[in-house]
Amino acid sequence: MSTARPTAGVRPDPKASREPGAAAPAGLGPRARVNVLRHFRPGGTGVEIGVFRGDYSRRILDVAKPAKLYLVDPWQNSDDPTLREASYAAGSSNDMPSLYEGVRGRFAAEIASGQVELCRGSSSDVMSRFDDESLDFVYIDGDHRYEGALADMEMALAKVVPVGIIALDDYGLGGWWKGGVAFAAHDFLGRHAKELVIVMVQAKQVVLRKLRQPGGRQE
Repeated sequence: MSTARPTAGVRPDPKASREPGAAAPAGLGPRARVNVLRHFRPGGTGVEIGVFRGDYSRRILDVAKPAKLYLVDPWQNSDDPTLREASYAAGSSNDMPSLYEGVRGRFAAEIASGQVELCRGSSSDVMSRFDDESLDFVYIDGDHRYEGALADMEMALAKVVPVGIIALDDYGLGGWWKGGVAFAAHDFLGRHAKELVIVMVQAKQVVLRKLRQPGGRQE
């Protein structure tokens, strides 16, 4: 996949000089995740799918300063055999219900003010509650398997506003998910070539913008 080109009809940002899935220089990964945030509309409404301890949630709040941020995660350990190498697998060192309590305490002030809402459940259940075209951005870092990643992308496309942002983490080969995010992203872009534009590919981060009109028309 590291040699794959963007799907025909999906236009990349000419400033995105890195190949999708290419290895990043030392230190680029964390910086790339910060660069993603520059594409989120300040004061907007967004969703983070896959929260874990809330480290990136903190960055979203500090940099993008959303008016409302929904944090979506089951915060449950899974005994699914296909997830045995995931950080939330049953028997892993991460007790997910305890992490949930940690996130709730970490963002207690933001929850009390209404800026943050914890949505404990599957992304499919939670995302179905949002109206179409009601979100400014969705950051996807949840189920890294092909089917789960593709489902999250499809839901995000329906829920973000025109010119809204869909951002993907862990786009590349390798990992226990065997490139599932990258394969899903390519199929997703192929299905929606006239609805999306690539605005950033850096390290393992991809940022897509939903076009105002299908076919690339922005007026």
